[in-house]
Amino acid sequence: MSVLNVTLSLTLQASKEDRQPPEICQWRNNLTALSQRYNLYFIAYIDEIYIYRPQFPTQSLPSRPDLVLRLPASEANLSGHIDHTHPHSVNNILIGDLGDEEILACVCDDGDVLAFHTRTVFNAVEWRSCPEGFGDYDGANPRPFFNENVGLSAWGVAVHKASRMIAVSANTHDITVFAFALSSGDTDISEHDRTSALKGLSGSTAWKSVTRGSPRHARISPSQRAENIRILLEGHKDNVPNITFCNTDDDEEGQWLMSTAIDGEMVIWDIWLRKEIKRHQFGPPPGSLGTADVIFNRFGSRGWGVICLDTRAFRLTRSTRETFGCIPKSRHGFWDISASRADVEDASVWHAAFSRSKAAWAQEAVLHDDDDYEASMYDSEETDNDVDESNIVVDVNEGFQVDESEPNHILIEGDLQEDALSLIEPPMEHENTTMVSLHPTDATQPGTSPRRRAPVKIMSGRADNRGISPDEVSESKVPRCAVMHTSERDVRFLQNPMVNPTVVLQRPLMQNLPPNLQWLDRFDRLNMFGQIPELGIVLVATQTGRVALLTLTRMASTKQLAFRLDALLPFQSQENEGCRPDVPLLGMAFGPIQGREMMPSGESGSSGTSDREESWRGIESSRRYRLMLTYYDHTVLSYEIERLSTAASIEKDQLLAL
Repeated sequence: MSVLNVTLSLTLQASKEDRQPPEICQWRNNLTALSQRYNLYFIAYIDEIYIYRPQFPTQSLPSRPDLVLRLPASEANLSGHIDHTHPHSVNNILIGDLGDEEILACVCDDGDVLAFHTRTVFNAVEWRSCPEGFGDYDGANPRPFFNENVGLSAWGVAVHKASRMIAVSANTHDITVFAFALSSGDTDISEHDRTSALKGLSGSTAWKSVTRGSPRHARISPSQRAENIRILLEGHKDNVPNITFCNTDDDEEGQWLMSTAIDGEMVIWDIWLRKEIKRHQFGPPPGSLGTADVIFNRFGSRGWGVICLDTRAFRLTRSTRETFGCIPKSRHGFWDISASRADVEDASVWHAAFSRSKAAWAQEAVLHDDDDYEASMYDSEETDNDVDESNIVVDVNEGFQVDESEPNHILIEGDLQEDALSLIEPPMEHENTTMVSLHPTDATQPGTSPRRRAPVKIMSGRADNRGISPDEVSESKVPRCAVMHTSERDVRFLQNPMVNPTVVLQRPLMQNLPPNLQWLDRFDRLNMFGQIPELGIVLVATQTGRVALLTLTRMASTKQLAFRLDALLPFQSQENEGCRPDVPLLGMAFGPIQGREMMPSGESGSSGTSDREESWRGIESSRRYRLMLTYYDHTVLSYEIERLSTAASIEKDQLLAL
């Protein structure tokens, strides 16, 4: 049996006794990141990036940063979109690989996009702690090797490793792809020279602009790209908060890019044709933006996140419940797995501020006064565990097949009391179960008071191939990756980017808040996410301060790709102890723990070992990762995640000793 072990530690990133904490930016995307190769933690404050070296094993941060990156503007007198007093403030940061080099990319409110080599940053941090060991080193203040502007406030950023590209989305409604030259004339650049060229880039570089209206020419192979190309992808009608490359071995040329806009539209692009090849509409009907339905979140389907998933990261499963986390319900051509919320251990839809009596009172009012209240969150099945799995099949070419003979469903509304839980099947023992343990320290106890939330509905989405000829797109050329899309509150999974969603999880992070915390609802959007392919998990966070841990699954009998909800962080027991602050989430970051960092082939770390000589292999069943959640009040919750292999089931109380 394989399990995920999750442990917690809590630290305060800066205390008032030491110094005044830095000012934060509100209403942004993810403002924290962890290097995958070095022990470096990045936090964006206004127009600076603070860099810390977390301490093992608690991942505590010092009161002062080890280094502060000051971000130069690409040109003078640029204006901001959100904050005119700080036009160069950061909207989003990302760690990614550009060729063999790991980089930190950040996008700003004035439209600037900058990138630093983490190797250069690490050397600067080491130099500050021990300058005598670096001789004549002159890199104490790292400069970006890339600094360009995309016209208006920039939000989404993506990095393609093999094809050496950086993509940026902006409030122009456009996406700009910066494709670095990979050859010199008729001669391909060697891997060494290619990496050296990227290391040598500093500041602005000459770019050849290519737009939709440019003369069409044959697709350019990355190995033959002899000049830096700036490609403009036009077609969205609203702001584009997030984008993603198909960054797997299935797309080494960097042909595909996915994007999502605030209006709920997700687009799959062919970068070299500069055209969209598929559109999915997950938002409200066209023309309804600004209406009462949208204002009161009855649709809740504004696009906020999109991520391409490596199909090799999906864990093999043997049953329906193991695949989806519950017995899914068919709805409008997709499988709704929202009922899996009921089986998540140590989690509740009620904020810790509610007492048991008040929660029961609120539930009673909901059950009698509003039959639609959160109904879909607790759909379950009155069936045995041995469901015929052959009924759950996805044909990636024809769309989703729904079995009309599925049994009736038991509808459970409101909070989950013992009588409601008795109607739900207990989860089966299976591989890849998420198991959790915790070691909280100190925090502040939140306030109390009851509250009800308004109902929400989900849109299944519509697909469109407008303006695309069969000659330009064929089945043999479509992306082979799976895709996960997030809106303000819902998660959609597409087994193939060219088909409609096959699995939907409604409101995984929904939580009833007391009146004094109702203002947090304004931050309720699933705009922070990431995947750890090595563990087969995806992390999705809402800015209200919670994270869903999703396991990617593949059913053995039908080859169905799916996912299941395994954990909600912070755990309810941690919230009851006051570990979670009553402020929004500034950023979510994850990476290997100290001593387990990744390194490119042939490169040695401080211990003299390379990725081919990782001494922990054979002792531990998987690489151990840390998840760090930073809140507006500078509180940092740090979790450790690993996948364990055991011969039998492990209960939660047994994990406390792990």
